[in-house]
Amino acid sequence: MSFVLASRFLKPGTPALVRYTGLVLTDSIKRYSSTRAPGSVGCLIIGDEILNGKTLDTNSNYLAKACFQHGLELKRIAVVPDAQEEIADSVLEMSSKYQYVFTSGGIGPTHDDITYESIAKAFDLPLVLHEPTIRRMENIKSAQTGKRWIFTDDPADVVKARERMALLPTGPNARVEYPCPHLWVPISIVDNVHILPGIPKLFRDLVDDYFRDFLASSQRFHRLLIGTAQLESTIAKALTDIQADASRQDVKIGSYPLWAAEGQAGRNVRVVVSVVGRDQASVEQWAQRITAAVDGHPYTPSV
Repeated sequence: MSFVLASRFLKPGTPALVRYTGLVLTDSIKRYSSTRAPGSVGCLIIGDEILNGKTLDTNSNYLAKACFQHGLELKRIAVVPDAQEEIADSVLEMSSKYQYVFTSGGIGPTHDDITYESIAKAFDLPLVLHEPTIRRMENIKSAQTGKRWIFTDDPADVVKARERMALLPTGPNARVEYPCPHLWVPISIVDNVHILPGIPKLFRDLVDDYFRDFLASSQRFHRLLIGTAQLESTIAKALTDIQADASRQDVKIGSYPLWAAEGQAGRNVRVVVSVVGRDQASVEQWAQRITAAVDGHPYTPSV
């Protein structure tokens, strides 16, 4: 790297920790963009608490729904522990394959919050104390409390913990966005990797506003559901044959059995068939054909 500020104080391979002053960094950054599928999304959930069962991940499901609504295809969800190498390796792999990558978790003030530094390492970038985020934290906290809140007024260890949440990867392929006016929490973006918090309420708010204001939606998806009382093995061949024809119009058919028959509008439902595509007329056409083939009817999920 050509950027050497503070590097003599660091061990080899450690991202530089410097204070952001608006300096434009001119390091040569590795990019991983040659094979990205347009409109594709990867999701990386980060945290030991997910893997050991302490916390139930709901963020990947929320992201999946947001992608579907905006015409993006979530292609992969992965979960990794709070381990720098695993985070860095997974981020680079996803970044090379998908147009957008979203991470969740590991950006708080404690020792096990290592997502920023792991992604900085992955892209060979320094970590920088981002002054605009510090000022935003002060301003929003002041507005919430009704009195002037100063970042440095608290004990040194508290200030250091807060600074940890504003040490962001910085370089020519990195930027910071603040999608939510009521939150100081940024989305730090490195190349195509979007770094989000793991707290579900913050994650949802940031995803909602970022998708609405910053991402260009593709042609949206349409989905119809069909319920049938027939067994899945009974309708398997019919669905296989229909999928072979429907694939020519980029329509996907899925089959999802229910463990116990579900009563709906006076009918038993043993299998739910989904029809998904970008062209609404095509989706409706194939849904009609499937309805006739499986002796089905329109299905509305109970939740």
